[in-house]
Amino acid sequence: MTTYKEKADSLNTEEPRTLYECEYARVQGSRIYCYKGHIIARQTGKSYLEISLLARGTSLAMSFCQQCKDFKSMGPPVSANEKGWLEQLNCGESE
Repeated sequence: MTTYKEKADSLNTEEPRTLYECEYARVQGSRIYCYKGHIIARQTGKSYLEISLLARGTSLAMSFCQQCKDFKSMGPPVSANEKGWLEQLNCGESE
């Protein structure tokens, strides 16, 4: 039987939910938005995030996604080396 402390510890070790894994995260043009209509912006007055966050490989583990009743995972968390493409494009270039 699992104790309360063991259950709490297991919850604390889970990977945070991110927009990379959410089935309802969508990209349209230069914006990332929630297909379910949730506000995912960091700034007041916006309902979307800029795609530049995705391009840079930003974590996208937004606080509002952690308790979202509509979150639906598409699979395991995306590894850090699979996120973003701007750094990959600059790889190997001399300054």
